[in-house]
Amino acid sequence: METAIGGWSLEETTNINVDAYDGKLCAQMTLPESFLSSVESVLRQNLNVSAALHRPTLAFFYRFDPGKADDTSFIVSLTSSVSVTTSDAPTETVLISTTRATPDWTYATVDLSDWSGKNVDLTFRLAGQAGDAVSKVLLDRISLGSWKTPVPAAISPFHVDESGPLTVTVTISGQNFIDPPTVFLGKHQLSDVVHQSSALISATLTTGMAPDIYDLRVQNPGGYTSTRLSAFHVGKQVYLPIMQVD
Repeated sequence: METAIGGWSLEETTNINVDAYDGKLCAQMTLPESFLSSVESVLRQNLNVSAALHRPTLAFFYRFDPGKADDTSFIVSLTSSVSVTTSDAPTETVLISTTRATPDWTYATVDLSDWSGKNVDLTFRLAGQAGDAVSKVLLDRISLGSWKTPVPAAISPFHVDESGPLTVTVTISGQNFIDPPTVFLGKHQLSDVVHQSSALISATLTTGMAPDIYDLRVQNPGGYTSTRLSAFHVGKQVYLPIMQVD
């Protein structure tokens, strides 16, 4: 959204603002004047959620100022001509709905896997009272792409007493593991890595490790990497008393 709002269907109260998160310009939505008590400003685009995308994910930055009204809402929704449930009628699904102010730029992501391979209308909506000149939403860096970054959550076992040469089989739970993953504890690469599912990996540690606390790092194909800090402990922790000499 650098020079225009190309490809988007918009209301007259949606325009360009220079207060962008990244770059020079962003979209700004405000509420219109109207004889109606409740009004909305809408920014909409029809798009195809390509089946070639891995875990298709909508991402964007936004700032929301609801003004003084308690009922001003920022809403993000998808409308599909083919329902993801049971009906063939157009179905609107609300992805995000909030009345909470976000004075700083906020990064939002939404998993669109349920709409993979479908054409949908993506709608950003500001809803509130007519003539509320204070309420506004700023939008920037709207994108749809694959989510390929792993999210390691835990390793089991997370602690071994022995140091030095050892062989330990571990399981790693989390999200979005893509076959074949690579796993490290600190600088030590694990062997016999098996991709059990997108949420589970098993692997074997067959190298000497000094007593320490190690970070767990998982890397998906393509170099997409994420780290769980202080996830694995080798050795025993000893707490020494503090001695004070008068």
